[in-house]
Amino acid sequence: MRSCISLRLFLVALAALGPTFTTAEELATDEASHFSEMLQKIQNKDFFQNSPKPQVCAPSQTSDAGKKITCDGGAGVDLESASETSRLLWLNTRLELQNKSESDFRKTLRLQSEELERFAQAARKAHEDATAEALSANAESLRLLSDQPRLKERILETADLAFEPTKSSWAWRKAGVWDYSGVAAVSAGAAYLEINSQDAGTASWTHRNGFDEALRSTLRLDSLSARNFTNKVSDVLMGGLIAAPFLDTFIAIGIRDRNGGKLWQTSVINVESFAFTSLASSLLQNTIGRERPFVRNCVNGDCEYGLENRSMPSGHAAFAFTGAGLICTHHSYQTLYGNKKADQAACITALGLATATGVARLMADRHYTTDVVAGSLIGLFSGFVLPRLLHYSWTSGPATTVAADSAKKKTEPMIKELSVAPLVLNSGGGLSCEIRF
Repeated sequence: MRSCISLRLFLVALAALGPTFTTAEELATDEASHFSEMLQKIQNKDFFQNSPKPQVCAPSQTSDAGKKITCDGGAGVDLESASETSRLLWLNTRLELQNKSESDFRKTLRLQSEELERFAQAARKAHEDATAEALSANAESLRLLSDQPRLKERILETADLAFEPTKSSWAWRKAGVWDYSGVAAVSAGAAYLEINSQDAGTASWTHRNGFDEALRSTLRLDSLSARNFTNKVSDVLMGGLIAAPFLDTFIAIGIRDRNGGKLWQTSVINVESFAFTSLASSLLQNTIGRERPFVRNCVNGDCEYGLENRSMPSGHAAFAFTGAGLICTHHSYQTLYGNKKADQAACITALGLATATGVARLMADRHYTTDVVAGSLIGLFSGFVLPRLLHYSWTSGPATTVAADSAKKKTEPMIKELSVAPLVLNSGGGLSCEIRF
């Protein structure tokens, strides 16, 4: 059962930081006057959010050029300065927590548990049985929590991640020596095949089938200028979808979150997928040697496009769907936009552009439909399947997916959320900390 408790750690602005926690009795004094409202709100799971919200505060200069916290109801607040002040207060509190002993943490939780149990007894006297049961359950959760091993260490770890979520660790298998070596080898192989590609000569596959011919006659543009223009459009679409996974993650993880480690791991996944796509498409194009559909219109060897015998599979479709697959995969596992609908929209848009790339190749008469389908399958494997096989299906190291899921459940953080906000009291300033277990 998920329980929540507010632990307020006050910093008195006019004196040095105090050496002890605010006790449960001191907290209860402020909340006792609101007990009747608490009894009503607990039924809506709002009991622990009942305490007064911190006022919006901003730093201001004093006559001696020092900074202090002043509040004006939110009007004219310098958010950047307020954020910096909040960060400095948190660092002070973090040092204070670090100096506490394990027994201090356990004592505070037990006092909070006892206080909740007293609320539960009062609820029973008021014949609020459901409320009393909920309070008792939360009191028991806190009591059990106080007996957990490594309590101080785990609270500090969770507090750090809560205050600086962008520093959260990479949750899946990290790239290692084998990954980097594999990328280098695959890229070298793809480069060799491209340099020694079958640009001319006799095609190995010249046979035409009714399926491809029917769709060619339907989609092929009649005008040469229109075909050339559509060919350029397909180039732009492919290039955009190659760049999109890198730019998307760079903006979301690198610029917004400023998490270089996470950005590096995501970029490695992108490079791995594109390297595989390059090797697979080049190898198949050179091995199959299928004649492109426009070759039949060549006059005395003069064709509207080069690489006449590299039709199967479509490299444009392969790279486009690799980029689209990577966008979908990253947004699925990392929720880059923090919103399910926005992440889904990014995936759908990318897949739509990849499909448009394939259709453009058909309209430009650069490929047959089966070429585009084959390229799309390669891209979907590289974008959707490969990242999962190498990284996203593993929480750490080489283990089975079932074991990884089990390990992930076992290592689920004890504390779900922790929020920190500036707080102003009559006696000074401080922080309000809310922890969800």
